[in-house]
Amino acid sequence: MDEYDAIVVGGGIAGASAAYALARRAMSVLVLERTEAHEDRVRGEGMSPWGVTEAQRLGVDAVMLSAGGSFATHVGSYDETWDAATVDPTDLTLFGVRGFLDVGHPEACDALCSAAEGAGAVVARGVDVTAIRPGPRPEVAYTDHNGVERPASCRLVIGADGRSSFVRRQLGLELCESEPLTFGGGMLVTDHRWPENELALGTEGNFHYIITPRPGAVRLYLFSRPEPGRELFRGGDKSEAFLAAYRLNSLPDPSGFSDATPAGPCAGFAMNDSWVDDPTASGVVLVGDAAGWSNPIIGQGLAVAMRDVRHVVDVVTAEPRIGQSDLGGYVSERRERMRRLRATAYVDTCVLSRFDEIGRATRLEWRERIASDGDAAAHVFGKAVGVDDFPASAYDIATVQRLVGSDHPYHPTLDSHGLAPATSP
Repeated sequence: MDEYDAIVVGGGIAGASAAYALARRAMSVLVLERTEAHEDRVRGEGMSPWGVTEAQRLGVDAVMLSAGGSFATHVGSYDETWDAATVDPTDLTLFGVRGFLDVGHPEACDALCSAAEGAGAVVARGVDVTAIRPGPRPEVAYTDHNGVERPASCRLVIGADGRSSFVRRQLGLELCESEPLTFGGGMLVTDHRWPENELALGTEGNFHYIITPRPGAVRLYLFSRPEPGRELFRGGDKSEAFLAAYRLNSLPDPSGFSDATPAGPCAGFAMNDSWVDDPTASGVVLVGDAAGWSNPIIGQGLAVAMRDVRHVVDVVTAEPRIGQSDLGGYVSERRERMRRLRATAYVDTCVLSRFDEIGRATRLEWRERIASDGDAAAHVFGKAVGVDDFPASAYDIATVQRLVGSDHPYHPTLDSHGLAPATSP
């Protein structure tokens, strides 16, 4: 049986980052990746500044930049209720951060897998994991690309195999999910007239939108109420319909994407949060989406993955024998972090994705409110600097209800969002 310090199930951004960071620290690592080639996931490409800090600590930021990534140093906030000409995009470098790191998902995965291999990790692609056996010395069984059954053991199995995680299902860990309030999706385009250094978001008509640029291309996202949103991503002409919906008068140049060329699939998905209260078993830990994801509407997925991986890498590096108690700090920190992000996603959706007159009035008022209301500021700026920089009370149910109004039409779903603080660490 082959033996390693760590076996990473999943060679996506989270898994490959863990493998690279551990291999650079002289750990023996096996990566088991199901696909032969990574594909466009239409998400998982923008990393908030607090995630960039974690990526720097892991040493993976340079790899992502080498894969065609770049920093959006400015953020513009647009809306149908104010004139785009009056918007002065915020220069994030004035606050001592490099900006939002934007990178193509398949390009980043491939670059990180190659970097991990170059650092000494064994990367096996096109394999099927068939069993996870937790314990003090956990074992993984897998079938390689030649159809040969292979066993391997390690000090820690790291489950980084995404939303439908095989590792999570094998361990019987419960995944909790909030009710989707919006349906969203996106598409990569080229041949546009959008500045490379500006990330933008706004609301117009029945859509909330986010624009994330990188060299030579832009990822466009649209979010709407579930049924109208789904219709946009159906039919053979969905790419054309998507670009037609992006003729937005609230942008500085409403025709800036009218001649854009689709450079990837146009796909949609329900926007919700999920979480596993304790993403560990004996000798096994889940990271990234496998442990539960943050609603993509707030763009925190890559930052979450970087923080998860950094925690686990620190444990593997420091502990010769890894017990569940050694991962207790990760479990409690992640539980509270994800609770706060769920609260932010809920507030963000209530404010930016309410498509009626009250919603327009709320967004106009919200611009002034974040300067005088610390709780509102926590939800806006926490997405950039990290939610742990603000009081826990800013993310409690009572605060959320106060911020968005006690009679908001989305409130019937509030109980599904798991906003109550944990009763124990």
